[in-house]
Amino acid sequence: MRTHSFGAETVPVALAGDLLIGSVHDGKAYKLMLARLDGEEIEELKFLSGKNDWEGHSIAKLKDGYLIGGAAEGVATSDGGNGWKAYVAKLSDNLKVLWGRKLKILGNEAVYSILPDRSGAFIAGETSDERGRGFFIGRTTLEGEPLWLRTLGPWDDAVISGLVELDGKLFLIGSLKERGDGGLRPSSSPGTGSW
Repeated sequence: MRTHSFGAETVPVALAGDLLIGSVHDGKAYKLMLARLDGEEIEELKFLSGKNDWEGHSIAKLKDGYLIGGAAEGVATSDGGNGWKAYVAKLSDNLKVLWGRKLKILGNEAVYSILPDRSGAFIAGETSDERGRGFFIGRTTLEGEPLWLRTLGPWDDAVISGLVELDGKLFLIGSLKERGDGGLRPSSSPGTGSW
């Protein structure tokens, strides 16, 4: 087994084909990490960053590149942080960012799952504000144009596991801590958020 470290903290999260996504803290801020692997060796390493902290959480391989998801422009803290915008981007095979979108829904969000198909991609993640935590699911074209967005929640606590397709149906999998009223509650304003 081989280990690699690129700063004070290196957090690999997901792999698609030969490309690993995660986060690296360089002592000042978190950066989104992309590492192309050749077996146990790192063939290429790239970081995406900007204002405040950036994190990589999900990746999907396409015929002509990759879709990545995570969180951007937030401030990481021991309890998760604040001000995060959900981030989704398309990369070429040589890891050039072809387009990137930042999504603000309630004020603190991250893309944790990406599921592409022939004409676009579904994205899913967590969103939160002072009322609690919830989930979001949306759809975008492969060119990054938003098609729709829906939220579920809020609850006292919610953690997404992923978005899966089974027999032609989408399932959003996660856990939540209910407030005693039993079950999923769509938000009062489905489709909210800005790209």
